[in-house]
Amino acid sequence: MVNDVLPVQDDRYRYKYVNKSNQRMSKEVLLNDTDPLWAKLRHLHIADLGQLLHTEYKQFLSENPEAAQLAKSAGQGIKGMAEGLRSMPKFQETSGRYSLHMALTQELMTKYTEMGLEAVATLEQNMATGEDSQGKPYKSALADLRTLLERTDLPISPEDKMRLLMIYLISQDGIKQDERRQLMELAGISPEDQAAILNLFHLGVTLLHGTASPKKRASPKKTSPTEATYDVSRYEPPLKRHVADLLSTGLSLTDFPFIAPPDTVLASARDATDATKKATKAKGTSSELEVPATGKRLVVFVLGGMSYSELKSMHQVGRALGREILIGTTAMLTPQGLILGLKAIKQLEMHVAMV
Repeated sequence: MVNDVLPVQDDRYRYKYVNKSNQRMSKEVLLNDTDPLWAKLRHLHIADLGQLLHTEYKQFLSENPEAAQLAKSAGQGIKGMAEGLRSMPKFQETSGRYSLHMALTQELMTKYTEMGLEAVATLEQNMATGEDSQGKPYKSALADLRTLLERTDLPISPEDKMRLLMIYLISQDGIKQDERRQLMELAGISPEDQAAILNLFHLGVTLLHGTASPKKRASPKKTSPTEATYDVSRYEPPLKRHVADLLSTGLSLTDFPFIAPPDTVLASARDATDATKKATKAKGTSSELEVPATGKRLVVFVLGGMSYSELKSMHQVGRALGREILIGTTAMLTPQGLILGLKAIKQLEMHVAMV
């Protein structure tokens, strides 16, 4: 959510706050593994995040009575906690870190309300999973999409409207021409932006309803009892299911044949290890290289781009199954980045044709 709705560039984010002298300040921070609190919190649901920050803050106050006294006047909400922490120079490093993440959480909650994300996300989830929040088949996608686009009380962004139309096209195997034209007009999508939606054709998406055989929708994989589910985050990326199945059953030799027979690969690895050990001993050193681990590490590389929800799902699978997963991709995609990429497809085709 941070990467999707906030202006984060190359892990850098600039946030605003009020210092203890009541001056408005801004600071650029890195949201990556250099911040231990970010690494701890980054995959939590926004609802769980707020609760955890409250819990940790209360624990911090219980362990530091003088800090608790300073924080009393600030209130107990996210904003109040951030203000209270900034009033404590003795705990500068801790307060700075918590102040940042409380400010982030407050900004996300504000965006969630201002952008009408609950209504947008609920419709997205229903269309993407093919089920409503009660687990019943979802059959009112077109009517609900029209209703949401017609609402004037929600300032839904043009990007979100485009994504809703894209999800509808993908999940419903296309749309009739008249209905598509009406929805485009209702959403106020410019001709230039319409090109991004129509370019889904180049990714194998059926645009015109009835021109392709309906695709059989895979039954959504139910979340395990240990995972909390929310109405606005029921969908699980197919990549998560594929990798989980792969780690449970192994790769199909038909789809993923060996470049060399397994015995040859293992023998070559043993020979290389033995040669390295002999060379090391010859130099008079007593250290030995560890035999490379087999079967524990999985490398997942996605061509064309990966979303942050897919990245999160890989961390979840690795943690749940006790496996190390190395993740790579040609690009990390945000909603805006995906739309810009779709707009550029035709331009790329023209460039290739000219070359």
